[in-house]
Amino acid sequence: MDSTPAMPRHTLGRLVGLMSLEERARNCRSRSEAQDCIRKADATKRELWGTTEGSMDGHL
Repeated sequence: MDSTPAMPRHTLGRLVGLMSLEERARNCRSRSEAQDCIRKADATKRELWGTTEGSMDGHL
């Protein structure tokens, strides 16, 4: 049996949402649309793990 603690459903949902945002950012047609997706993904990462300082630096 797996000894890894169970992940709360809301956390799992946020991770799936994060993966969706990151995939959407890769498929955007405009730079501004991609930047918006990246900002939303960064906000989700901050909620899950804390700071994501500098992750947008290369995208602006």
